[in-house]
Amino acid sequence: MISVLSSGPSAEPVTPVELRDHLHLETDNNMLLTSLIASARLFIEAETGVRMLSQRWHLLLNKWPHETLELPVWPVIEVSHIKLLGTSSKIVNPNTYTLENQSRPAVLLLTGAALPPPMRPRYGIELELLAGFPAPVAAFVPEEVSVS
Repeated sequence: MISVLSSGPSAEPVTPVELRDHLHLETDNNMLLTSLIASARLFIEAETGVRMLSQRWHLLLNKWPHETLELPVWPVIEVSHIKLLGTSSKIVNPNTYTLENQSRPAVLLLTGAALPPPMRPRYGIELELLAGFPAPVAAFVPEEVSVS
């Protein structure tokens, strides 16, 4: 499976002013603080798999899993669609799968209905999903993560 970030977050979990106040800093260098905040978020997301902010992901598969697919990002808000890729593309019927997003990792359950075969041998199945905590972030992100 290949995971591709297609649309990143539009803001960071904390502002430079919040960081400055939290750390009692006397700098006005917002560009530096913004860069440090983004770097910290990216590091936390890479290490934990937790997406702190809403972001859109595309997952590419070679073949259908047997019954379940553990999703590499958490929390998953929704699966927008599953598409078969080839010379053309075809949306898979959403009645053939269910998102179980109350667990970690989030899991895509295949309902047992006949799934259409991929239309190409490599990366012929594309899942588009929305992952991360919804805005406002402070209301959803666990405190131990946000102060990291």
